[in-house]
Amino acid sequence: MKHQSFSAQPVDGGVQVDMSKGLVWGWGRALRLLSSSYVRGNPFYALRDPRWVLTQPSLLRHLYPDVAESPRQSEEFRRRHRDALADRELVNRVRARWTGPRPIVLTHAEVDEWIAVLGQLRLFLELLAFGRKAIPWASAFQHLLVMAVAPDTFPDPRSQPASAEEATS
Repeated sequence: MKHQSFSAQPVDGGVQVDMSKGLVWGWGRALRLLSSSYVRGNPFYALRDPRWVLTQPSLLRHLYPDVAESPRQSEEFRRRHRDALADRELVNRVRARWTGPRPIVLTHAEVDEWIAVLGQLRLFLELLAFGRKAIPWASAFQHLLVMAVAPDTFPDPRSQPASAEEATS
């Protein structure tokens, strides 16, 4: 892992993840910050309390844009699914594995959790104005995890024809 700070490789029954100590420390702190935003008393707690969802701008509104043409229907969707969309236990599980001993071997279910939490974290950090540097990193982590589980998800640009003529010949 000398040249990469984060790697995800398929292994029997899951994905082996390894990362640098600096990445563990920095992103571990960011995961703790995200987890603390899902606690009563935090200004972002609105996404867990139905009264606040109706009266205050919430993190949930920012993390998950409208899913329907009607803003009211979108708010109802967020209220119905807020426990899954703002699952502090999920964030804490990912954080515990993130900051634990390395390398880590994740099950496919744990990879799904990591991808979901990295998406939340990416948007959360963007809201806090840390996004310029964090978003590309979080996106790259998600991409590596997806490629480790399902390598055919994204075609390799090097294997694509350079022109339309090459595609037809």
